[in-house]
Amino acid sequence: MENTKYVTRLYVLLRRLNSIEPDILTSIYNFAVIPRLDCPEDKVFECIRPLPDPRDNAIKSYGFMKCKSKMIILDNDVVEIGPGAFQNAALSDIVFPDGLLCIADCAFVETNLKKLVLPSSLKALGDSAFHCNWNLETLVIPDSVVYAGIGAFAHNEALRNVSIGRGLTSLSETMFDGCTNLDNVVIPDTVINISACAFRACESLETIHIPNSVRFIGEHVFYGCEALKEVSIPAGCRYNTNMRYSTFPPWTKLIRRTPAFN
Repeated sequence: MENTKYVTRLYVLLRRLNSIEPDILTSIYNFAVIPRLDCPEDKVFECIRPLPDPRDNAIKSYGFMKCKSKMIILDNDVVEIGPGAFQNAALSDIVFPDGLLCIADCAFVETNLKKLVLPSSLKALGDSAFHCNWNLETLVIPDSVVYAGIGAFAHNEALRNVSIGRGLTSLSETMFDGCTNLDNVVIPDTVINISACAFRACESLETIHIPNSVRFIGEHVFYGCEALKEVSIPAGCRYNTNMRYSTFPPWTKLIRRTPAFN
């Protein structure tokens, strides 16, 4: 993110001097500035030109699919990123605008992002929003997020550390499915429901604290979690014990907490 900081400063300076040319930053860092939308017919390009229309504040569906730019800064006018907007893009760094509200379905499928810093304004993440980002290692979901769709962060095989914000009351189906290196996740005490397969095949997950707020854990939530040897479950929490649809692997020792446990 150090390169991101310096290029951001350069962008701000040039913008104040009204000296930004279409390719001035592309030549030094394979860089794209996206104040608003410009979706040319050719989807494979290095530099993206801003539109003058101030009413256009959403990145349109599949607008920058397969974009070659490795770093992207979104202007603060952008409040929504549409479905598939950056699908299969080469980008490894992105600076989200402070006022961003929504990231739609499949917006960042199969990119090269390594660290994900979501803005504190963000409210919703669509289904598979960050699915299959092979290099993503760290994730912080801000407290502002109240909805994260099915498989929002599934199959991010390099993902190791996750902090879930206090705005979420439910973890969606397959939310972290197939995150095989995930070994540290913090679930806040605002979460009531953990849906089916949320942590399925998280093979490196050795321990997880399920807060007292959780009332239901769906089927196969921890199926395939080979390293999960023991789990402490809140009093009154329901989960599936049927062998075919079991919430926990057969080798996991389950400890039922008393109501006084914190």
